[in-house]
Amino acid sequence: MHVRPLHLLFGSLAAVGSMQVVAGESGGGDPFQAVMSALGITASRYSTGDPHFSPLVARRTDAGWRVSYCPDNTCEIIKAPSAANAQDLADFTFLYLYYASGYVYLEDFCLKGGKLNAAMILESHKDHCSATGEFGKASCVLGKLARRTGVSLSFGRKDLGQYGEQAEDIQEALAERSISSVKKWQMDQWKPD
Repeated sequence: MHVRPLHLLFGSLAAVGSMQVVAGESGGGDPFQAVMSALGITASRYSTGDPHFSPLVARRTDAGWRVSYCPDNTCEIIKAPSAANAQDLADFTFLYLYYASGYVYLEDFCLKGGKLNAAMILESHKDHCSATGEFGKASCVLGKLARRTGVSLSFGRKDLGQYGEQAEDIQEALAERSISSVKKWQMDQWKPD
């Protein structure tokens, strides 16, 4: 297992108010703080103006982990057992948002702040991944971290005051062809007019 302090890895990307870690989390050295900091580049750009607003929230309870990225009325939700390694879950969250999420709000994160960090995380988890090419490596590492942490994915949406969640097929979401498709779509959306 590769253990490294993510706050050192992402420290240069620090941004205030980009994520909220809620009840059940221990203080100091929280690996999700690094993910929050990196996403702060995007979060500050699309903030609602509410100082308590955070598009990324990680909660750990006796029932398990719940990490939600909700930049608008929709959410990407990552769930894992409470025994899941927090560092591995934070790495999975970072890579999932960077490679597989598809939100257009992640433009700054994907094009500026996250690229080097994603490469470093991929490198640190490359054991037993023989895939070639960036998306193949990302798919392999994400799959390995998903199995190690026991994550599941779902998509949430709030419409007309009602909130609903739908499970996602994690194998499909993490497949190389899906990652390639998501990244191509994002790049098309981010082309200058």
